[in-house]
Amino acid sequence: MKYLIFIIFLPIAAFAESITVALYEDHELYSKHSRAYQANWVLLQEAAAIEGITLKASPYLWIRGLEELKQNKIDAVIGAYFSKDRSTLYYFSKPFSQDPIYLFRSAKNAASTTKIQNALVGVTSNSIGESLVSNNNEFSVYKKSSSKEVFNLLQNGRLDYAVFSQSVAHKHCLTDANIKLKKDCLVPVGSAIKNNGFHIMFSKTSKNRAIQKRIDFAVDTLISDGKAKAIYLESGYSAQEYKDWLELRNKWQNE
Repeated sequence: MKYLIFIIFLPIAAFAESITVALYEDHELYSKHSRAYQANWVLLQEAAAIEGITLKASPYLWIRGLEELKQNKIDAVIGAYFSKDRSTLYYFSKPFSQDPIYLFRSAKNAASTTKIQNALVGVTSNSIGESLVSNNNEFSVYKKSSSKEVFNLLQNGRLDYAVFSQSVAHKHCLTDANIKLKKDCLVPVGSAIKNNGFHIMFSKTSKNRAIQKRIDFAVDTLISDGKAKAIYLESGYSAQEYKDWLELRNKWQNE
């Protein structure tokens, strides 16, 4: 009888899976104040549940999460932007949400602040923001290991501009800025530098490639049954932005 029970339950144990996931360092604050991050995280949890995948998630400093992902010490990070350079190192899911990147100035400063040609622009190390401006010779780029450090330098007048995603800017304004400034503490300069999607980025192993495909399929299921739309709207996106996200997913090619 014991042998029979072992045979019955072996397939369940064999297919039980888990992945280690790096969250943003201020995970709870981003979940509350960033619609892109919130949608990304909730959709991932729902998709993993459909596939029977356990998420072993912990907050990481962004630069540390990337290093551990590169070394295959963790399986995935959330809230990642796609780039061709990164695609040589990692696997990417389809976009989970949208989050444009802007050049921001502090609302404390007048609109006619330092000309961009002579400016000091802050970026987070190893971020897509850094890659977008690092080869620009019109201004000087100043790097810090965390977006909060960059934000504080900008607010204290030690930087002229900073490159942030909309989510990062919103989160810092609501949680780290002077209470009188709050969500409008940063002002975008011009149009978005890049309107990218938020992805899950996986380390390049055969196991994670298979999981990435399963997670993408599960999100497609959530879209089909209407749950994805509810999550997207609850995260703060409009119905039109939901349609834009679906179009972005349909066009996505993991190069």
